[in-house]
Amino acid sequence: MEKKLYEILEELNLKVPENKLKEFVKKFDVNSLSKETIKKLIIENLTIGESYFFRDREIFNTLKDILITKKFWRILSIGCSRGEEVYTLSFLINDLNLKAKIVGIDINSKRINQAKEGKYKFWSVRFLESIEIEKYFIQKDNVFFVKEKYKKNVEFYTKSILELSNKFDIIFTRRVLIYIPDKINIVKKLNDLLDNSGYLILGQGEYHPEIFEYFNFDTNPSILQKAKISKSPKTKNQKNKKKFYTKEKNLSLEEEIQIVENYIEHENYKKAYEIIKRLSKKYIFSYIVFKYKALVELMLNKKDDAKKSLKKALLLNKYDEEIWQLRYLIEE
Repeated sequence: MEKKLYEILEELNLKVPENKLKEFVKKFDVNSLSKETIKKLIIENLTIGESYFFRDREIFNTLKDILITKKFWRILSIGCSRGEEVYTLSFLINDLNLKAKIVGIDINSKRINQAKEGKYKFWSVRFLESIEIEKYFIQKDNVFFVKEKYKKNVEFYTKSILELSNKFDIIFTRRVLIYIPDKINIVKKLNDLLDNSGYLILGQGEYHPEIFEYFNFDTNPSILQKAKISKSPKTKNQKNKKKFYTKEKNLSLEEEIQIVENYIEHENYKKAYEIIKRLSKKYIFSYIVFKYKALVELMLNKKDDAKKSLKKALLLNKYDEEIWQLRYLIEE
């Protein structure tokens, strides 16, 4: 059975932590399932789906200066999940009075269907200002529907990057390469899909040496441009990028929360707790901080502390559905 699982992961070009794989085997009776059923379950349960609108806002702010240089853009979002990134791009294109064809792909068909629907819970809009929510969404109770005008230039498909052949001006592949074992061939494919002088967008803090054979960056290491001439991976840009990440940086709340999410995802709850405990002293009126604090405390079996943190989160925002779900877990 283990061999079959690894064959499927290789076929999907997915890298999954061992602890998650063990949980998956425990959860499902894989011995009695066909290969296609296991493949479907892997896609639905072991691919990353969490996102939110305007994630890594600094990247979108920098991207504006690139976008205004021409009127029409072909943009691809790889691993688009439920579509938050795609619609964020649509918001930006509309705000700049530009035109674009924005394509989102994901191997998870369930998430693609959700993306097409454009219906979101508060968690996806949690970092938006109220003025932005009003501008981009129609809100009904605690559900947020993307306005129709922002759906006109977007398309969603259940596909992998290897199935694509059309050219694009910009490709978003944020937090995708970290889950792919065979990065070299995927980077080559990205290079092939990008038009001359096209841009590749990574997530904040991502570092993949394989990329620098084909791409350069200027001031923002998350926004890379296709190199005119293929270069050796050991380039000046690569060295500069290493230096960039060794510099001290004052992180925003959003960036700090992303780090906490990453530690939680990899079950490093102690490290997550160190950060969230510090944040709870700095951001005393942030319900998100106290929600995460309650979750991590629950994982560390600090139930009394979790109850206190949850109580504060509820006082700060009683409309967040996930806080109530967390309350049920803590009190059961």
